[in-house]
Amino acid sequence: MEDRLLQRLLWCSVMGLITAALLLAMFLFSSGLILALGGDWPTGSARLACGLGLGEATRRLCRHADDLIGR
Repeated sequence: MEDRLLQRLLWCSVMGLITAALLLAMFLFSSGLILALGGDWPTGSARLACGLGLGEATRRLCRHADDLIGR
């Protein structure tokens, strides 16, 4: 009984660490992509959303971001 409990605890700990590492990697990748697209968070995130085609409101944000960065 103790072995199964310890094994389950170890398994959950390992999966938690893997999940945390993947979330951190996704955050760092998206941060880099946003900064590469716009140079800062607001314009980069608007341009990323525009590139993904997320609707009319996003297109307006993209035009606003273009005005902000002078494109």
